[in-house]
Amino acid sequence: LEPPATRAFADPAKVARLGPFDWSKYRPIEVENHGGRLIIQSGLTRVEIARRAGIVRLPAYVFPKSGT
Repeated sequence: LEPPATRAFADPAKVARLGPFDWSKYRPIEVENHGGRLIIQSGLTRVEIARRAGIVRLPAYVFPKSGT
């Protein structure tokens, strides 16, 4: 997974405010497939919180690159 070009990392204040990862609080992340490159469109903070918790797999909606 790659962060979007517009934002390379999750907002540290938001990560701290949301606390530990809780499956019951979060919906799947949204990812756009760019010819095999998976770009996070929604959920960068969720990915970071999960990473910090040692979670390596998240539910995701994967869409083809728009405009193709």
